[in-house]
Amino acid sequence: MSEHGLQPGTRNTLTASTVSAAMQAGAVYGDVIVHGTGVPGRVVPAQLPPVPAHFTDREDLRHQLGTLVAQPHTKRRPRIVVLTGPAGIGKSALATFVATEHRDQFADGQLVLDLRGSWPRQPAGDRMHAGLAQFLRALGVPPQNVPADAGEAATQYRTQTADRRLVVLLEDVASWDAVRALLPASAHALVLVTTRTSLGPAAILDGAVVLQLQPLPSSAIRDLIIGILGDNRASAEMEALDELIAFCGGSPMAAGLAAATLVLQPQRSVHSLLTELAATSSHAPQGPHVPALDLAYNALDRTLQLLYRLLGHWPGATVDVGVVSAALVCSNATAEQHLHALTQAELFEPAGPGRWRRQATVLEHERTVAWQVPTEQVHDLLHRIGDYYLARTSAVDQLATPHRTRPSTYVPDYQLDSVPELDRDAAMDWLSDELANVLAAAQAVYDIGLHLLCWTLLDATWPVLLERKHYELREPIDWLFLSAARALGEPWKVAEAAKRRGMFQHSARRNALAKADLSMARTIWTGLGAWAEAAGATEQLALVERSDGDPHHAIKLLRDCLHVHRELGSSDRTIALTMNNLAATYLAVGEAGEALPLASRAEQLLASPQMQPPDPYNLARVRITRGRIHTALGQYDRAGSTLATAVTELQRLGAPKEEAEARMARAELARRVGDTDVAREHLMAAEALFEAVASPRAAEARILLAACPDPESTS
Repeated sequence: MSEHGLQPGTRNTLTASTVSAAMQAGAVYGDVIVHGTGVPGRVVPAQLPPVPAHFTDREDLRHQLGTLVAQPHTKRRPRIVVLTGPAGIGKSALATFVATEHRDQFADGQLVLDLRGSWPRQPAGDRMHAGLAQFLRALGVPPQNVPADAGEAATQYRTQTADRRLVVLLEDVASWDAVRALLPASAHALVLVTTRTSLGPAAILDGAVVLQLQPLPSSAIRDLIIGILGDNRASAEMEALDELIAFCGGSPMAAGLAAATLVLQPQRSVHSLLTELAATSSHAPQGPHVPALDLAYNALDRTLQLLYRLLGHWPGATVDVGVVSAALVCSNATAEQHLHALTQAELFEPAGPGRWRRQATVLEHERTVAWQVPTEQVHDLLHRIGDYYLARTSAVDQLATPHRTRPSTYVPDYQLDSVPELDRDAAMDWLSDELANVLAAAQAVYDIGLHLLCWTLLDATWPVLLERKHYELREPIDWLFLSAARALGEPWKVAEAAKRRGMFQHSARRNALAKADLSMARTIWTGLGAWAEAAGATEQLALVERSDGDPHHAIKLLRDCLHVHRELGSSDRTIALTMNNLAATYLAVGEAGEALPLASRAEQLLASPQMQPPDPYNLARVRITRGRIHTALGQYDRAGSTLATAVTELQRLGAPKEEAEARMARAELARRVGDTDVAREHLMAAEALFEAVASPRAAEARILLAACPDPESTS
């Protein structure tokens, strides 16, 4: 037998650290690595952006912060530092510099989140839940195991961060409540907060040290500008340079933008730049960074200026080559060149592989020029971006769930330059990373009346929602999906959206709401004569009834579903999955004899060569059910071989939660035959796997493990 099968008498110890080191961390900005200086095996996020190349001065604050970090910390909460000041004063640069300078003292990693508090056009959804989900994924929790409830996600975050030595950087914060929800549960952590506003007395009462950033002195601004321009060019116009320094008013952002503009325009004099700055400064009471942004914008060529204006209408958190290609209808290679040019102009900055972001000050400035784009062009822009995301998302959908029915009749107007060829895992990773932007695109096209595009785009997100859950975005996605269906006035699409929302409500343990949505879907489909779809909604209702403590009603509903599928000649896959649900429900009420033929037939259907495309994941799930049934019937040899096969296959597929379920079943078998040694091995492995995916089932595994005496401890 394979080493993964763990037949009686064999050992294969699996620890929590072994599992978590191998887990995929999911979608985060920045790198995630397994690091040797923290707790062995922990996933260690490394999300800090690079320190600005020309970071200058702030010696007093750097010393003050260094002393704060170095001194013993006796309070039972993290050190919290709030950096406050106007836009362009250098809050993010200082926070990044300090976090990087002291990161060796925080061996468990760095977490970064831009809360975009000063940017009113937020993507739909609960920002705090989304932030918690991003942090949990960065800490090694797979997306599918992030709780659907924001409160539970906060609890899990506190558990994950307990006693960790972390740096947490929260940027552009608008309220202290946002900070409080994201504080790690560790006295060894450092939290750096940047904000433009006073966060009120709550920050002080929570132990925060509040530091107000003042404008940089003229000498520091001079060093910054000369560092970018070079000594030779600076010395050629010293008098004009002094005027430029005075104009910048101590703003490092204004100084950096002005110097970068001069570098990009080597023939331009400092005097001519000052003339332009003076012409635009009269309408910029917000500070010197605004005319400096005007200057940087005016220095762009016409194509880049157009792109800058167009992206002022894009509500997504990040920009990639595809978005720029859609905006300008250009090739991907040209789009990438444009993004690098905007980065060189200090307007964009990298936000991870293949993505760029804009700071809040740049986003605000984009809006001041975006109004110049005619409404018709804005609608065309959003339409093209929606088509771009549909093409990419549909490619993932087709690859991940080739058996799924896709009812939309939408035909895109915009054709992509090319769609990258990715394997299934890489494709799902892309969609997981981009899901918030996909939602932003769907909302944007909905708002301009492109309801069919919106519905089709959200329909194509199903595989990543099914496998990786992304509960933090499910509610806004499902709400928009249903709203688009209702706007289209197509009952079938309304029913599909209601069914999907009902499944999410069940996942969130809102069973009454789940029943309402699923009943609505079933009623609509029954009225349309769509019997297979009505049966699918009924099957989901049965699962809600089972979890609500009424398995006998669930059995009746599932039997009705199976009858309908057989009468309609539904696919073997559909029939097999319904059989497995029915078998598991029979087993739950102690009717293993009724369950066995159902599970056996489900396995035959899924294992058949005629099952195309193959479905090894659900085949392994069915084998877990059949193994448990054999155990209940006392057929221990058959149970052992069946469960060993399931463990091996799920390990190969990289499905830790399901592998843990198989090992729990294998432990129950070992306990039945009196082999506590093998039972302990499987329970230890199951506990580690459940912990790695942050499943509450880990506690159950620990309880069962405590009930199995350790032979070495009793000898």
